[in-house]
Amino acid sequence: MHFFKHAVWNWIDAGHKVIITSRKKDIALYLLDYYGFKHTNLGIAGSGFFKLSIELMARTCKLLKVIRREKPDIMIAVAGTFIAPAGKLTGIPVIIFYDTEHASVSNAIAYPLAKAIVTPSAYSKPIKRNHITYDGYQELAYLAPKYFSPDPSILTHLGVENGEKYVIVRFVSKPRLTLNFL
Repeated sequence: MHFFKHAVWNWIDAGHKVIITSRKKDIALYLLDYYGFKHTNLGIAGSGFFKLSIELMARTCKLLKVIRREKPDIMIAVAGTFIAPAGKLTGIPVIIFYDTEHASVSNAIAYPLAKAIVTPSAYSKPIKRNHITYDGYQELAYLAPKYFSPDPSILTHLGVENGEKYVIVRFVSKPRLTLNFL
C-alpha cells in the first residue's frame, strides 16, 4: 500500500480513475481505509502452498469480475502473483514492481505473464524478458525526503534516548529464528 499511495494520489489528481483491489493481510486493509482509499477486498491471505493455491484461484475469479465491470487499461502490483493470471486471461497488460529474488514460486507464476517487470538495478537474478530497472529501492517510493520526514517524538515514545543506537527489525510473519544481541 505504501509503495503505491503517492502514485495513486498523483494519478487521481491528474484525473485518472484508479481501482484498488486488496486482500486481508497484516494491516493492509486498515492502511487503505486510514488513507481514504476506496478498495475492493478480494479475500483473506492464505498461508502454506495449499491455501495460497486456493486463494490464487478464488482471487483470480473475483478479480475477473472486477475487470469485466471496470475495464481497466492496465494493471500494476507489487509481486503481481494475483493479477498476472487475470491480466493474461483478459489481455490487459500487467506491470509488476518487485525486489525479492528468492520468491521463486511467485516469480515463476507472475513474471512470464507480465508485460513488464520493474526492479531496482540491484536485483541480481536474471529476468529473461521485459525487464526494466531503476537506480533506487522500492522503499524510496514512500521514504524519500520528498514524501517522508521522520518524527523524532516516536523515539521518545519508544524510550530511545537522543543519540542512543537502536535497531528496528520488521518481520513479515512470525519469526522462525532467534536473535541474540551481545
